[in-house]
Parts: sequence; C-alpha cells; structure tokens
Amino acid sequence: HMVDMTYYTGQNYMIAEIEAEAFSNFTSLASVALPKRTYGVTIGDYAFNGCEKLTLADNLHYVYKVGEGAFKDTPLNNNSRSGEFNIGSSCSNMTEAAGEIGNYAFQNTSPKRVSIGDYIKTIGEYAFDGCSSMGVLVIGDNVNNIKRYAFSGCTGLTHIYLGKSLR
Repeated sequence: HMVDMTYYTGQNYMIAEIEAEAFSNFTSLASVALPKRTYGVTIGDYAFNGCEKLTLADNLHYVYKVGEGAFKDTPLNNNSRSGEFNIGSSCSNMTEAAGEIGNYAFQNTSPKRVSIGDYIKTIGEYAFDGCSSMGVLVIGDNVNNIKRYAFSGCTGLTHIYLGKSLR
C-alpha cells in the first residue's frame, strides 16, 4: 500500500518534500515508496545518500526535483521495476517543466534504464556519473540543459534517445 499522506497529532498532512539528509546513512533502509502527487515531490540534498542497502525507490515518476547527491552511493537499481528509473513523468498538475535532477543525484547507482520525463528541465553535473550498468537513456522533450559530466562513467550505454529540445 502506497502512502501519500501521513497522520501526525490528529492531522493529515500531504507529503510533498523529503528534506535534505532526512534518511542519509540509514544503513538498513532497503526500499522507499515515494508519495503519489501529481503536483510533484521534491527530494532534498543527500536525502538518501549512503543508504548502503537501498535498492528500490518506487514512484520516482512523481518526483520533479531531485536534490544534490540525493541517492549518491546507494546500490539503487529498481530491479523489481525492470531496473528502470522513470523520473519526472507523472507531475500532470504542474503548469510547466521546471524540474531538475541535481548534481551527483544518482552518482554510483545501478539503473539498467533511465527515462527522464517531460517535467524535468535540467540534469546536473555528474548526476548519473558512474552508473556503468545503464544501457538505455531516454531524455524527455523538455530537458534543455544537461550539465557537464552528467553521464560520465556510464560505460554500459548502448542506446540514447534525445527529446525535442536537444535535437
């Protein structure tokens, strides 16, 4: 069961943001189910950095902002989802593509396929650096800024599909 609301002191609160370093270095954390919000979810800087057992982050498609180093140095691979990272494709109530994947956000993770959705505009420096198991990269139509070394060390890449903004 997915949770997109939390109950605290007699009130219901919608989860819209996971703040910086919220779960950093939680060494036994194996999976996280992100909230389903069509207005988008923000993951703060280094929120899951160093979670050495984290292999699944469900609902990345509702995320429109991934902070710097958010999943850096985790074994994240989403193998129960065919190894795919689908980021920023289901933020349908957002009025424009303004999302971003921060510097080092997924550095040294292990996706097989990465799809960057239409609600993402910028991919930061070293965002996917060292993701050597990535074989397929699909970049959405509104991505218009890919910063230096964003995909360095992605030695397994065999297919790259560029969105309209980059053609």
